[in-house]
Amino acid sequence: MLERELYEKYRIYPDAIFHIGSDQIVVAEGESYLIRPTDERMIKKVPEKNAMAQWLISQGDTDVAIFLPPDNRRYTVYIDGADSLIYQVQKPADGQYRYRRSEGAGRRLAEFHNKGFGYTPNRKSSVRETSLTWKQRWERRLDQLEEWYMAKVQDPEKTLFDEDFFLTFPYYLGMSENAIQMMGEIEAAERTSYQTSGYNTICHEQFSENSWLTLDENNESRIKVPSDFTYDHYTRDIAEYLRSTWLDNEISRENAGKKINTFLNEYESVRNLSGTDQKRLFARLMFPIHYFKVIERYYQTLNDKEKIIMEQKALHIFDTSKEYELLLAQLVRRYRSLRRSGLPEWIV
Repeated sequence: MLERELYEKYRIYPDAIFHIGSDQIVVAEGESYLIRPTDERMIKKVPEKNAMAQWLISQGDTDVAIFLPPDNRRYTVYIDGADSLIYQVQKPADGQYRYRRSEGAGRRLAEFHNKGFGYTPNRKSSVRETSLTWKQRWERRLDQLEEWYMAKVQDPEKTLFDEDFFLTFPYYLGMSENAIQMMGEIEAAERTSYQTSGYNTICHEQFSENSWLTLDENNESRIKVPSDFTYDHYTRDIAEYLRSTWLDNEISRENAGKKINTFLNEYESVRNLSGTDQKRLFARLMFPIHYFKVIERYYQTLNDKEKIIMEQKALHIFDTSKEYELLLAQLVRRYRSLRRSGLPEWIV
């Protein structure tokens, strides 16, 4: 099926196929292609994401995968039961990355953001989406989850997971409300002073250690896939990297803390965070989006196997909620401006 679709739509005949996570890599005649499964929501955003990719390429970023539209007026091809996007991965020139081996993720992310600051969204839908503040998005998310909570409380048939949800929701409700209040104060202060950070740039839907790919273990992860891109405030990427690093079960809390400090030092060697954006970063981390995503997915999916996976992830989040507060405390120790922000007592 894969070989037939690639040949019919692109005249590509694979010499080798391997996997990186849910992506497939196809090697054909010395070129590499990335196949990424997608969904209807993402398909609608393909033009704007490709526009971001083209901007980055125009700014000298040679590590952006290039979207290849099929020859059927669609953005996707149907492969292995899923709509998929096809990208060509550019080969680095000989020795191109040797001098970058010592560069860490923080510095490389800052350089990536610097290339994206001049980009302007060119679609009305994108402008509408980015016009919503984080506070407004969080309020919508919280209202929805609160509706589910009330519905489940009134449901006569309750599972053990439902009971765990009932026990943990008030805690995460409080954390969410604190984050929303903090972000509201930031936005109000900016309106009063007639200033905004003005630091929207090309970011990622959810940036982490694994967002950029590599096809060669001798080179650092460098390949950026346009379907990951979004347009938002630059601290979005920083916050999500810190969150994913702290929640990584493969490393100890001590090592995660050291890794986070190294990342922030690297980033700020290129671009300093203003006091306001330190607060914005903190508020983003305080809003427990990781909790929201797992709970929402658990109650939305009809797949029993996925339900079990989401349940296990949720139970881990429940059990380590106090440990997550240590990440917030680490930021308070690092940034003095946060100590003057009227933080909740449970953080300080």
